[in-house]
Amino acid sequence: MKRIVCLDRIYILLVVGLLTLLASSRSLAQTTWQWQNPLPQGNDLNDIHVFSSDSAIAVGWTGTILKTTDGGSSWDIIQSGTKAILRSLCFIDNNSGWIVGDSGIVLKTTDNGDNWTRYSVGSFIYSLWSVHFIDNNNGWAVSGTGKIFKTTNGGINWAMSSFGSNQFRDVFFSDSCNGWICGHFGSILKTTNGGANWTPYSVSAIHDFYSLFFIDSLKGWACGTGAIITTTNGGLNWSIQTSYVPGNSIFFLSDSIGFVVDLLRGYAVTINGGITWNHEPGNARYPHLFSVYASDVNSIWAVGQYGNILKSTTVFLNFQEVSSGTLREIFSIFFNDPLIGWAVGGTQNPPVTNDGSTILKTTDGGANWQLIPFNLTNVALYPLFFVNENIGWSASLDGVILKTVDGGYNWNPQTIVTDTAIIGMHFIDENIGWAIGDRGKILKTTNGGSNWFAQISGKVSMLWGIDFVDDQTGWITGAQGVILKTTNGGNTWETQTTSFPSMWFADVCFLDANTGWIAGGSGRLLKTTNGGSTWIDQQISTILQYHSIKFINPSLGWAVGSGGTIHRTTNGGSTWVAQERKTHYTLNSVFFIDEQNGWVAGDGGNILCTNNGNATNVSLSYSQIPEDFALYQNYPNPFNPSTKISWQSPVGSHQTIKVFDVLGRELETIVDGYYNAGSHSTLYIVNSSLTSGVYFYQLKAGDYFQTKKMIYLK
Repeated sequence: MKRIVCLDRIYILLVVGLLTLLASSRSLAQTTWQWQNPLPQGNDLNDIHVFSSDSAIAVGWTGTILKTTDGGSSWDIIQSGTKAILRSLCFIDNNSGWIVGDSGIVLKTTDNGDNWTRYSVGSFIYSLWSVHFIDNNNGWAVSGTGKIFKTTNGGINWAMSSFGSNQFRDVFFSDSCNGWICGHFGSILKTTNGGANWTPYSVSAIHDFYSLFFIDSLKGWACGTGAIITTTNGGLNWSIQTSYVPGNSIFFLSDSIGFVVDLLRGYAVTINGGITWNHEPGNARYPHLFSVYASDVNSIWAVGQYGNILKSTTVFLNFQEVSSGTLREIFSIFFNDPLIGWAVGGTQNPPVTNDGSTILKTTDGGANWQLIPFNLTNVALYPLFFVNENIGWSASLDGVILKTVDGGYNWNPQTIVTDTAIIGMHFIDENIGWAIGDRGKILKTTNGGSNWFAQISGKVSMLWGIDFVDDQTGWITGAQGVILKTTNGGNTWETQTTSFPSMWFADVCFLDANTGWIAGGSGRLLKTTNGGSTWIDQQISTILQYHSIKFINPSLGWAVGSGGTIHRTTNGGSTWVAQERKTHYTLNSVFFIDEQNGWVAGDGGNILCTNNGNATNVSLSYSQIPEDFALYQNYPNPFNPSTKISWQSPVGSHQTIKVFDVLGRELETIVDGYYNAGSHSTLYIVNSSLTSGVYFYQLKAGDYFQTKKMIYLK
């Protein structure tokens, strides 16, 4: 697996020759933001095809196509030419294959996945969930709105038929005549004439079926929410084999050996055709698995959330991770020089075991990230600040402030702030620093954190961003449009005003006592040249949420946030340009050492680096209709008492957003109606009966749905 190093120019000159020889990814050589964690990349992988124990191709979010020819030791990231979600792939031999996904996209290869040609089913409004070909010409695809597509010329043209409003999830053909489709509410369809006609069979309305597999025209299986079912007469009749494996994907090597990966991070295997299933339950520390495929009993692969790739060399699924790196959220990243850096985060929904926090360290610019053992708190760490290569601080969402004096290898708790999440911190030197959090909390230390005392903010909302230019002058930003300034080390704080009194301001960056920027919700970027007396609006888009901003000099800066957004300015923010989006996950932190060397970090353990400031830009045009559906991370997050949820739609349709608890129980509906194509947002005010904790909100529009996690601090 390729290791990427972000170094300054001197170091790059020393290693560039070696990197050129060792490069295993054509696409990485062509771009300027490069994956460091997880590896080979961090986008969700939805499907995989395995050719042999050495060769496999996987596809997923943000147009991701991965290929390995050495058993997963290294991966090529193949250029797909799209940022759409790729959901399914099918190969009929070692050369010819197809991929389908959102926006009606169809990709075809004739050279084992090295190059792909783009086609379409005819309209970008359809999200294609599955594709199946039986030869070079004849193939089928299904959407989540009851649409069935067929091609007879290898995917160049497609004919569409409708079958109600069924939410189809998978299609499978055993030959040119016999095929099956499965979907929600127990629906299974069968054709015996190549799709000219389809006959529905209602197996069980209480189950949604996500995947099916047939070894011939008679024997097959399907899996879904809470059941694995089987048929021996071509789907005319079905019987339940097990009701305790909620399957997401099913694959059989023969009429006896089969595999399932389930919705709850587990997997199962049968060696007797499903009469019995050996089920390995999921673990909350591992991501969801979306697809399983095998070339033989010694080569079984599975892929899933956050780019996770697993491989087993035994039929009993002793899965080993092929991908590497932490998959926990990263909330802050900090570098002392081009080589030495740290990142902190964790999970906002920790398991019972005391491992909810994550601390990473690198001494080679991020080529390798070491996971530091840590068990002092069971929740995520949020802020991070170092004054030199040895001394630094972090803090948790349950109010524990931590300090290290040995470069981050060991951490000691300094104080516990009861009922307060610590979100931000800033230090001037080894002694003087501040920490901020919810309920308007401001703490200051003058002895390196041995003691902390409260300062009066005059606010009750959550405070997020903090920056000081010396030991006297600093700014704090937060929810409800909060901007605070001090000129006496925090003894008093003055409220500064803008035209956006209810805006969430996530981060603040000042170069000197006059020039600074603020980043926050609704694509809001503000600039001041007079210390905050007045602020200039540099808004880019109303649907973006910025989480972090960093300037190196008065001209050059970066802002990152929802949907993997990275924006760059070279004129102090007068104009901003988008850089290539490498991930669909929210980026929470950006840090640059100089004009060239920088890192971004975010959800799913995503860490990317650049060693040229990413001078390659992509033009921005937010007036156009979006190409895809997208649900953005709520902001602020964590929040109390309200948060903003934004999404975009390429077409007008009926759309809903619902809130669920961690057990999947629906709690309330916050959006329910027809929305035109474009960008939308809503303010969610928490129901007073909700307790503090992790919740999920889900956008559903036709066959598209996406879920995000949010945390409520009461």
